[in-house]
Amino acid sequence: MNDDGGFFNLSQARVSIIGLGLMGASLALDLRGHCAEIIGVSRSPETMDYALEHHIVDRTTDFEQALDCDLLVLAAPIRTIIKQLQQISASSSALQTSSSTVVVDMGSTKVSQPGLTPSADIRCAGRKWPGSGMLKRVCITTRPSF
Repeated sequence: MNDDGGFFNLSQARVSIIGLGLMGASLALDLRGHCAEIIGVSRSPETMDYALEHHIVDRTTDFEQALDCDLLVLAAPIRTIIKQLQQISASSSALQTSSSTVVVDMGSTKVSQPGLTPSADIRCAGRKWPGSGMLKRVCITTRPSF
């Protein structure tokens, strides 16, 4: 439910996706036309430029500004997601005070994994490359009905 007592309405939602690699960018493409705005964040300026040029997102911004949204998607490696959740809980942004922001992640675990190395990152459809440049619509194979 949102602040006015109604249910979450994706068609009117501002969606922020933190991480514009294969999974985050694939989700952004699948959300295109189903939400009011798609906001993207990446640690790489080149990835953000690519996402804008290829109409993957409507606009890009920094992490803190992206927290002011209706749906926040964390689409990064597990260790990064854990750090992002810590940043969010310490943030003075609107997210901290908004009870209507929905936060989801695309990580496979929710706790720190001993021995997790960068080479143990999840492979999506047999690919393991950072950034949206390697985007192919192979990652999300079942599309939700909106």
